Amino acid sequence: MVIMIFLTLAAILESYKQPSLAIITLPLALIGMIWALALAGLSLGIFEIMGFVIMTGFVVNNAILIVGQFNVHIAEGVPRHKAMISATCEPFRPIVMITMAAVLGMMPLAFGRGIGAEMRNGVGVASIGGIFISGVFTLVLIPVLYDLFTTTRKNGK
Repeated sequence: MVIMIFLTLAAILESYKQPSLAIITLPLALIGMIWALALAGLSLGIFEIMGFVIMTGFVVNNAILIVGQFNVHIAEGVPRHKAMISATCEPFRPIVMITMAAVLGMMPLAFGRGIGAEMRNGVGVASIGGIFISGVFTLVLIPVLYDLFTTTRKNGK
C-alpha cells in the first residue's frame, strides 16, 4: 500500500524526493493511532488496521498540499527556504479544515453505541488519533525535514 502511494505521488510530482516527504506523514499517523488506542484502552486489531488504511488518504493529502504549493513557488522563482515557509503557511486553513472534517466525521464511529458498536469504535478512535496527530505534526515536520535534508553546506561545515 505504501509503495503504491509512493509510486502514484512520484508520477504526479515527477520526483522521487518530494513523495518521500509525503510518506513521512504515515508514521506520524501510526503514532497518533496507537496513542489514541492506548488512551481509550483499546487494543490494535484488524478493524483498527483497516482504519489505518482508510486514513492514509487523509494523511498524505495534507503533505501533498504543502509540496504542491512549494512547487508553485519554486516555479515562480522564489528561493527554496522562503518557498517552503510560505508553502506551509498558505494552505494552513485548508489543512486544518480537512483534518477537522475528518476527525468530526469519525466521531460517530468512535463514540457510537448500539449493537456491534464495540467492534466499530476502535476504527473511529484509531482514525481520529492518527488523522489529528498527523495533521498537527505535518505542518511542523514537513518544513523542518525539508530544511534539514536540502540545505547545502558552505565552507566545509
